[in-house]
Amino acid sequence: MKIYDFNERLKDSILIADGAMGSMLHEAVGFERCFDELNSTEPEAVFRIHQAYIEAGAQIIETNTFGANRFKLAPLGLAEEVQRFNSRGVKIAREARESAAREVLIAGSIGPLGLGVQSRHPSPEEIQEIFHEQALALEERGVDFFILETFSYIEELLLAIDAIRSFSGLPIVAQLTYAEEGTTYGDVRPSDAAAQLKNKNVQVIGANCTLGPQALLPILEELAAVDGLRVSGMPNAGFPKREGDRIVYPRSSPEYFALFAREAAALGVRILGGCCGTTPAHIRAMAEAVKLLRPSKTHPAWKSIRPRASRSIASSSRSTRSWPRRKWMPSTSTAEPWPASAWTR
Repeated sequence: MKIYDFNERLKDSILIADGAMGSMLHEAVGFERCFDELNSTEPEAVFRIHQAYIEAGAQIIETNTFGANRFKLAPLGLAEEVQRFNSRGVKIAREARESAAREVLIAGSIGPLGLGVQSRHPSPEEIQEIFHEQALALEERGVDFFILETFSYIEELLLAIDAIRSFSGLPIVAQLTYAEEGTTYGDVRPSDAAAQLKNKNVQVIGANCTLGPQALLPILEELAAVDGLRVSGMPNAGFPKREGDRIVYPRSSPEYFALFAREAAALGVRILGGCCGTTPAHIRAMAEAVKLLRPSKTHPAWKSIRPRASRSIASSSRSTRSWPRRKWMPSTSTAEPWPASAWTR
């Protein structure tokens, strides 16, 4: 997809993306050492999840390739499978799109290298090479655009963007993940991140993971206040907590996500989806909530939004459910980084 066409699509529209992949795969096939590997070993399971999100109203589905880079695959003895896992991830997504009754865009999912939980830190040049290899594999197989998501280090995100722009003219959605304090690693606020990303030829700048809908709204508001910025938001099902070696997410109701979607649309957010713990039910609720809306071109005061969101949080977080992590939780959210056993995808 050309950047111009992508920008035109977002000009007066809100696009709904899919939700969590890892937690859905965990339910379907059980715990696996590497969810990206399932593109080869359990393609039907991945296909069914894509299909479920499309049926729920998703206009964007992400490839199951979040961790399919050489750096993350190497400790599993899978470093030489980068091309195969990414290629098959796109192939499955394309097959799901072909079975749909309407147009669906395919986003090539690229996650961070997990530098905060790895003992070895590669050089900037090596980081770029790693991202270049994965992105090239995704583009060769036919993604419509790239989504760089759940990055905690803005320096790493900038390297990933440079790696893609060294060969690709496809659109890029760039998303950082933020702690409850409203900052990512290095105390970088959303407006500061936007200032660094705005001139990097990315088409959408957003936030995903770590936070639930209510906590993500002020992050999105700060991003939306930056002139000329197209914003995306993909919250978790709630703010996670650690219980033993498990990460537990509140079971936020689909109705709560519908409320979030309307509030985000009022801020001018262009792409909405879900992250850890979300399901097709959450995506269906958001799709229904915004199907007749257009993104606002104004930035309402946060105080006019927060009370409504606050009232619904009590009823939507009474119960919890244990989910595997879809994406890495940044070390800024606790005193110590999460151990490698605490995250999968």
